[in-house]
Amino acid sequence: MKKFWTFLTLMASVFALSSCGGNSNDDPEDFTLSTDAVYIINEGNWGSANASLSSYNPATKVVGNNLFRRSNSVPLGDLAQSSAVYGDDLYIVVNNSGVVFRVDRQSMKIQGKIDGLTSPRFIALVSDTKGYISNMYTNQINIFNPSTCEIIGSITLPEEASSDQMAVIGGKLYVAWWSYGKKIYEIDTKTDKVVGEIEVGLQPWSVVVDNAGKLWVLSDGGCYPENPAGYEAPKLMRINPATKTIERTFTFTEGDYFSSRLALNGAADTLYYTVGGKVWRMAVSDNVLPSEPLLNEGVYYYSMAVDPVSGELYVGDAGDYVNSGSVSRYTAKGELVDSFSVGIAPGSIVFGTSKVE
Repeated sequence: MKKFWTFLTLMASVFALSSCGGNSNDDPEDFTLSTDAVYIINEGNWGSANASLSSYNPATKVVGNNLFRRSNSVPLGDLAQSSAVYGDDLYIVVNNSGVVFRVDRQSMKIQGKIDGLTSPRFIALVSDTKGYISNMYTNQINIFNPSTCEIIGSITLPEEASSDQMAVIGGKLYVAWWSYGKKIYEIDTKTDKVVGEIEVGLQPWSVVVDNAGKLWVLSDGGCYPENPAGYEAPKLMRINPATKTIERTFTFTEGDYFSSRLALNGAADTLYYTVGGKVWRMAVSDNVLPSEPLLNEGVYYYSMAVDPVSGELYVGDAGDYVNSGSVSRYTAKGELVDSFSVGIAPGSIVFGTSKVE
């Protein structure tokens, strides 16, 4: 009987290895993804170096998992934080590994790598030769050349501020001071100097730009009562970057939890956010928050993005944050189209039809 169970255990191990999506020799695989593929960046487990990359073809509903490792025979790393599409490339920010990868978005082959970073969070791309990398555990923003993947400079934020999500409007870069902060910093992308700041709600962690060039900022309010920086009701603000004034403030209920960041549709006239296990949608011209959710599935979605062409909504569910997560696809009306398994903790969703996250 002991030999029988040993045999079953061995066979289960062999099956598990053969079903990971790679070949037994771990040789690089060659494949070509659709130009309109949806890319899902799976964070993996903290400290386990099991982040991964998945893809989804909206036309065929074919899913590809563990694509980075399958294509390059190396692991993606520890805690894949965010991603961005720019031209023919996909940029992947891996936080704990301190690295940013540039891969061909059809073959997934590595085209470049920036390593030695402190704690990269997001990238903002200005041109083929200039981009920015935010960091959580330092007040330095790295400046890099996207074409060569070389660090070409840095910006020091005041007050020992950390940096998180960023947005580019004209010749200015807007940077959220998320951890313990309550400011948006304005940086001139020609001089790479901090030229202004805007006080917002506590811990601004998500920023997007609408079709009128207005900056939307979602602040989480501190997340928990014991936060040394304070604790308040989360806020959504619309800012006029030309005047640095807050044009509109929407205040949520103290304790509201936002499980994923803001998203915009392709026309940038409709805003999406998640709170209380629901997905909400509002026009950027609205004066009040919506009264009815678009989705009410009771799921605290870990990521969310809107296809800029079809208007379909994709939401990632991390489940128990230990096993494989899932992504669900909905029509613009909130009707379920498809649902599929991906890697652990799907934290970022971007589209081949978009320029940058």
